[in-house]
Amino acid sequence: MAAPDDVGIFIPPVDVPQKPPADADITTISGQAFGTSWQVKAVLGQGDAAEVQARIEACLSEIDIQMSPYKAQSDLCRFNGAGPWQHVTLPPMLLDVVAKAVEVAQLTDGAFDPCLLEAVEAWGFGSRAVGTGLPPEPVRDGLKARPSDWRDLVVQDGGLIHPEGLRLDLNAIAKGYAVDCVMDVLRDEFGVVSALVEVGGELKGIGVRPDGQPWWVEIDRVPGATFGRNLIALCDHAVAVSGDWRRYFVHDDKSYAHTIDPLTGCPLDNRMAGAVVMDKDCWRADALATALMVMGADRAVAFCAQHEIAALIMVRDGEHIIERLSPLMAAYGTEE
Repeated sequence: MAAPDDVGIFIPPVDVPQKPPADADITTISGQAFGTSWQVKAVLGQGDAAEVQARIEACLSEIDIQMSPYKAQSDLCRFNGAGPWQHVTLPPMLLDVVAKAVEVAQLTDGAFDPCLLEAVEAWGFGSRAVGTGLPPEPVRDGLKARPSDWRDLVVQDGGLIHPEGLRLDLNAIAKGYAVDCVMDVLRDEFGVVSALVEVGGELKGIGVRPDGQPWWVEIDRVPGATFGRNLIALCDHAVAVSGDWRRYFVHDDKSYAHTIDPLTGCPLDNRMAGAVVMDKDCWRADALATALMVMGADRAVAFCAQHEIAALIMVRDGEHIIERLSPLMAAYGTEE
């Protein structure tokens, strides 16, 4: 498969058991969810665009009402507001995401931590209004000395035990999970064999387009980066990006980005500019991209080599951005 331009490209192993007809039309459906946009491009198998859109919107609404940290009536907020060590009954979908989050936390030795909502809010990246400038020093000290963390999460009798002082934040995995769910709806309910799903910048593709080309997507670049464009062929793969340019503020000429270091409770200060991860599952790519940001470049590349993860790491070196590839990502890469 040739790339559309003379650029660096990445092509994972391609498995296309069923191709759409060469004269098939691609339908585009889009909307808003989770405070961001979503879009689907698909060769529809069954049902019309209106029916597919209604089902996608219902799926995304269900995820939002269960996992939103901004809606007081969500199941997540209900859990976060429970008393210490209280058992909280939760819906299966939310429990599934929590289990996946804990799985990545274990794999990354806590570099991915789904229990940092207190720090996220204290630094002004959540729903709670905060003053300008940095959190007071006593507040920052308190963020380091958490009474509980993800290791204390216990699933029991269709719910979770709520550890003292712990508040869940699933934003670093929920969008990826939503991408997977929308793709499942397309495949399982509408017989779709060729589609590209995007929610808030996280993407997943299946099959090939009617012209036989894969679903090409351009990797997000750090603003101001001088290196060329990179394209990924998404065939039964997902890609997720975490970067320090997406949400940040500047105080005393220093930039503070939204990704929190679990060890300090403060925004990262490790020169990481961005991490791009490819995986079969978008929820896993989403969570791992955040984990790699926390690890820092050297540890992230070593971790990816050990666990066979396809990743592109972007590191700040003065005014320059350096790209580093994991061994698996390098194996996918070529020049056209």
